[in-house]
Amino acid sequence: MEEPDSTIPLLERAKDRFNYQESKRQANIERIATHAMNELPLEVSDEPVDEDWTARFFDAAKDVSSDQMQQLWGKLLAGEVAKPGRYSQRTLETLRNLTAAEATLFTRLGQYTFNDGSIASEAIHELKIFSYGELLTLQDCHLLDARADLVCTCDEEEEMTCWNKALRFAPRADHGHIPRIVEFSAYRLTLSGIELLRLQQHQADSMYIDTIGRIASSYGRQMTVSDR
Repeated sequence: MEEPDSTIPLLERAKDRFNYQESKRQANIERIATHAMNELPLEVSDEPVDEDWTARFFDAAKDVSSDQMQQLWGKLLAGEVAKPGRYSQRTLETLRNLTAAEATLFTRLGQYTFNDGSIASEAIHELKIFSYGELLTLQDCHLLDARADLVCTCDEEEEMTCWNKALRFAPRADHGHIPRIVEFSAYRLTLSGIELLRLQQHQADSMYIDTIGRIASSYGRQMTVSDR
């Protein structure tokens, strides 16, 4: 790091630093706004975005210089404009504290998430998709609850959807009476995680779905899969 030029008065150096910082922030905001314009749907709500939310958004977004993260912020802004109230201020703070690497990790997790925000933990571990450290990172980011005692439940008549696949779990014909309620070990996204998942689009991982089917069979369930 170079020594400050002492021939330039302190106030002038402060002004130069301020101008540089603010011009960089303005450029960041404008790039995010451009991404948002590109993501806006054809129809948006007539309801205005909450002023406090808008102030919090731009205060957080002004220092985002990574193109990857600017695209996420742009998608989030477009979603809020289209439907105000879609993203909470708490979620803005969660995204504000994410690094690009953590956002990439969360995108990986998104592919294995069901519509209710659950992830089949037994299948995740069997396939060795995530390390223990990666799961802890997602917890520390306030995106995931990875406690070992969590479960996901649904009625056997209900569908569970994982992106483009819908799953049903009926009792196996060769198995005795089992409860109507299907229950399996699961991790769960936090509320902020669920909101940020709306920024993603995936195709369900076939090995993950097949593994869930094998696990369900061991519990006396026959899984059927259909396209959505």
